[in-house]
Amino acid sequence: MNKKNLRNFYLKKRHQLKDNGKELKIIDNFINSIPFLKSNSVFITVPIRDEINTFPIIKRALDLGKNVYLPRTNPINKTMELVQYYGSLNELKKGSYGIPEPIGESKTGFVPDLTVVPALAYTIDGYRLGYGGGFYDRFLKNNKTYSVGLIYDELLVPILPTESTDIPVNMVLTPSYLIQTNTNNSQLLL
Repeated sequence: MNKKNLRNFYLKKRHQLKDNGKELKIIDNFINSIPFLKSNSVFITVPIRDEINTFPIIKRALDLGKNVYLPRTNPINKTMELVQYYGSLNELKKGSYGIPEPIGESKTGFVPDLTVVPALAYTIDGYRLGYGGGFYDRFLKNNKTYSVGLIYDELLVPILPTESTDIPVNMVLTPSYLIQTNTNNSQLLL
Protein backbone atom coordinates (compact mmCIF):
# COMPACT_ATOMS: atom_id res chain seq x y z
CA MET A 1 0.00 0.00 0.00
CA ASN A 2 1.42 3.44 -0.85
CA LYS A 3 1.67 6.26 1.72
CA LYS A 4 -1.42 8.07 0.43
CA ASN A 5 -3.55 4.93 0.84
CA LEU A 6 -1.96 4.24 4.24
CA ARG A 7 -2.80 7.76 5.40
CA ASN A 8 -6.45 7.28 4.41
CA PHE A 9 -6.50 3.86 6.08
CA TYR A 10 -5.06 5.12 9.39
CA LEU A 11 -7.19 8.27 9.40
CA LYS A 12 -10.30 6.07 9.14
CA LYS A 13 -8.98 3.61 11.72
CA ARG A 14 -8.19 6.40 14.21
CA HIS A 15 -11.62 7.95 13.65
CA GLN A 16 -13.32 4.59 14.39
CA LEU A 17 -11.45 3.93 17.63
CA LYS A 18 -13.50 3.91 20.80
CA ASP A 19 -11.63 5.86 23.44
CA ASN A 20 -12.66 4.04 26.66
CA GLY A 21 -10.19 6.14 28.67
CA LYS A 22 -7.24 5.42 26.37
CA GLU A 23 -6.58 9.08 25.61
CA LEU A 24 -6.49 9.96 29.31
CA LYS A 25 -4.04 7.10 29.90
CA ILE A 26 -1.74 8.41 27.14
CA ILE A 27 -1.88 11.92 28.60
CA ASP A 28 -1.24 10.60 32.13
CA ASN A 29 1.67 8.45 30.93
CA PHE A 30 3.17 11.43 29.12
CA ILE A 31 2.88 14.03 31.90
CA ASN A 32 4.44 11.52 34.31
CA SER A 33 7.27 10.55 31.95
CA ILE A 34 10.84 11.53 32.75
CA PRO A 35 11.31 13.52 29.50
CA PHE A 36 8.27 15.67 30.29
CA LEU A 37 9.10 16.14 33.96
CA LYS A 38 12.71 17.12 33.20
CA SER A 39 11.91 19.47 30.32
CA ASN A 40 11.76 23.24 30.66
CA SER A 41 10.32 23.79 27.19
CA VAL A 42 7.80 21.76 25.21
CA PHE A 43 7.06 22.04 21.48
CA ILE A 44 3.61 20.57 20.79
CA THR A 45 0.70 20.91 18.38
CA VAL A 46 -2.97 21.47 19.01
CA PRO A 47 -5.05 18.43 18.04
CA ILE A 48 -6.72 17.95 14.66
CA ARG A 49 -8.59 15.07 12.98
CA ASP A 50 -9.13 12.82 16.03
CA GLU A 51 -5.54 13.26 17.31
CA ILE A 52 -4.74 12.90 21.00
CA ASN A 53 -6.09 15.96 22.82
CA THR A 54 -2.94 17.89 23.68
CA PHE A 55 -4.69 20.71 25.57
CA PRO A 56 -4.45 18.91 28.97
CA ILE A 57 -0.72 18.43 28.32
CA ILE A 58 -0.33 22.10 27.41
CA LYS A 59 -2.23 23.13 30.54
CA ARG A 60 -0.13 20.87 32.77
CA ALA A 61 3.09 22.19 31.22
CA LEU A 62 2.01 25.79 31.79
CA ASP A 63 0.90 24.99 35.36
CA LEU A 64 4.39 23.59 36.01
CA GLY A 65 5.99 26.77 34.66
CA LYS A 66 7.29 25.21 31.46
CA ASN A 67 7.55 27.26 28.29
CA VAL A 68 5.16 25.91 25.66
CA TYR A 69 5.69 26.46 21.94
CA LEU A 70 3.33 25.71 19.07
CA PRO A 71 4.28 25.40 15.40
CA ARG A 72 3.46 27.89 12.72
CA THR A 73 4.12 26.49 9.26
CA ASN A 74 5.62 28.28 6.34
CA PRO A 75 4.22 26.49 3.25
CA ILE A 76 6.64 28.27 0.91
CA ASN A 77 9.87 26.96 2.42
CA LYS A 78 8.22 23.98 4.20
CA THR A 79 9.51 24.92 7.66
CA MET A 80 7.99 25.40 11.09
CA GLU A 81 8.45 28.40 13.33
CA LEU A 82 8.19 28.07 17.10
CA VAL A 83 5.82 30.53 18.76
CA GLN A 84 5.43 30.67 22.52
CA TYR A 85 1.90 29.88 23.69
CA TYR A 86 0.42 31.10 26.97
CA GLY A 87 -2.79 29.08 27.00
CA SER A 88 -5.47 31.31 25.47
CA LEU A 89 -7.50 30.22 22.46
CA ASN A 90 -7.36 33.88 21.40
CA GLU A 91 -3.69 33.27 20.58
CA LEU A 92 -4.67 30.88 17.76
CA LYS A 93 -5.90 31.35 14.20
CA LYS A 94 -6.31 28.97 11.26
CA GLY A 95 -3.05 28.55 9.42
CA SER A 96 -2.09 27.60 5.89
CA TYR A 97 -3.36 24.02 6.21
CA GLY A 98 -6.48 24.83 8.25
CA ILE A 99 -4.67 23.88 11.47
CA PRO A 100 -4.89 26.27 14.43
CA GLU A 101 -1.57 28.12 14.68
CA PRO A 102 -0.22 30.71 17.12
CA ILE A 103 -0.25 34.39 16.15
CA GLY A 104 2.69 35.71 18.22
CA GLU A 105 6.32 36.36 17.35
CA SER A 106 8.37 33.34 16.33
CA LYS A 107 11.46 32.39 18.30
CA THR A 108 14.38 31.84 15.96
CA GLY A 109 17.42 29.75 16.81
CA PHE A 110 15.69 28.19 19.80
CA VAL A 111 15.62 24.41 20.31
CA PRO A 112 13.02 23.08 22.77
CA ASP A 113 13.93 20.39 25.29
CA LEU A 114 11.00 18.21 24.24
CA THR A 115 9.03 17.90 21.01
CA VAL A 116 5.76 16.00 20.65
CA VAL A 117 5.50 14.75 17.07
CA PRO A 118 2.02 14.05 15.65
CA ALA A 119 1.40 11.01 13.44
CA LEU A 120 -1.24 8.71 12.03
CA ALA A 121 0.74 5.59 13.00
CA TYR A 122 4.08 4.72 14.62
CA THR A 123 6.38 1.71 14.58
CA ILE A 124 8.13 0.33 17.65
CA ASP A 125 11.35 1.82 16.20
CA GLY A 126 9.89 5.33 16.28
CA TYR A 127 9.21 5.78 12.59
CA ARG A 128 5.92 7.44 11.78
CA LEU A 129 3.39 7.96 9.11
CA GLY A 130 2.74 11.70 9.10
CA TYR A 131 0.54 13.84 6.94
CA GLY A 132 3.07 14.06 4.11
CA GLY A 133 4.60 17.52 4.41
CA GLY A 134 7.91 16.47 5.94
CA PHE A 135 7.85 19.40 8.38
CA TYR A 136 8.73 17.35 11.45
CA ASP A 137 11.42 15.29 9.71
CA ARG A 138 13.17 18.50 8.65
CA PHE A 139 12.74 19.97 12.13
CA LEU A 140 14.11 16.87 13.90
CA LYS A 141 17.02 16.62 11.47
CA ASN A 142 18.11 20.19 12.21
CA ASN A 143 17.37 20.38 15.96
CA LYS A 144 18.68 18.30 18.84
CA THR A 145 15.45 17.94 20.77
CA TYR A 146 14.08 14.89 22.56
CA SER A 147 11.10 13.73 20.49
CA VAL A 148 8.04 11.76 21.56
CA GLY A 149 5.15 10.28 19.61
CA LEU A 150 1.77 9.84 21.31
CA ILE A 151 -0.39 7.15 19.72
CA TYR A 152 -3.14 4.63 20.47
CA ASP A 153 -2.05 0.98 20.81
CA GLU A 154 -4.06 0.12 17.71
CA LEU A 155 -1.94 2.54 15.66
CA LEU A 156 1.40 1.10 16.79
CA VAL A 157 2.30 -1.06 13.81
CA PRO A 158 5.15 -3.46 12.95
CA ILE A 159 6.35 -1.66 9.82
CA LEU A 160 5.74 1.44 7.74
CA PRO A 161 7.31 2.53 4.47
CA THR A 162 10.28 4.78 5.23
CA GLU A 163 12.53 7.03 3.23
CA SER A 164 16.07 8.25 3.87
CA THR A 165 14.66 11.61 5.04
CA ASP A 166 12.47 10.04 7.76
CA ILE A 167 13.68 10.74 11.29
CA PRO A 168 12.43 8.44 14.08
CA VAL A 169 11.32 9.83 17.44
CA ASN A 170 13.18 9.01 20.65
CA MET A 171 10.10 7.63 22.41
CA VAL A 172 6.70 6.25 21.44
CA LEU A 173 4.06 6.39 24.14
CA THR A 174 0.71 4.55 24.03
CA PRO A 175 -1.87 3.74 26.73
CA SER A 176 0.02 0.49 27.38
CA TYR A 177 3.64 1.13 26.40
CA LEU A 178 6.44 3.59 26.77
CA ILE A 179 9.01 2.60 24.17
CA GLN A 180 12.46 4.17 24.20
CA THR A 181 13.62 3.88 20.61
CA ASN A 182 16.72 3.83 18.53
CA THR A 183 17.15 2.27 15.14
CA ASN A 184 19.08 -0.72 16.50
CA ASN A 185 17.08 -1.64 19.56
CA SER A 186 13.80 -0.63 21.18
CA GLN A 187 13.32 -1.03 24.88
CA LEU A 188 9.94 -1.15 26.60
CA LEU A 189 9.97 0.97 29.74
CA LEU A 190 6.45 0.37 31.08
